Amino acid sequence: MVETYHLDGIDIDNKRFGRHNDSFAYCIGELLSLFKNQSIIFFASIALFYSIVIPYIKLYKDSGDVIDYVNHQLYTHRVR
Repeated sequence: MVETYHLDGIDIDNKRFGRHNDSFAYCIGELLSLFKNQSIIFFASIALFYSIVIPYIKLYKDSGDVIDYVNHQLYTHRVR
């Protein structure tokens, strides 16, 4: 899809995986590694916010070597 449609980004909606589901970290880590190893992408970034931070921590711990940028979306935090 990246090459066929000349996509410059892919957005994966983590809300479907659940907060404590390790399959998200594994699947996305494998996808990023595959895309980088085949030179389909040149950099990878992840964007997380407070309600889904747990799977992203696992993703970064397991696959941080293929993640170039982390965008922590602070505007999603609740201020009291």
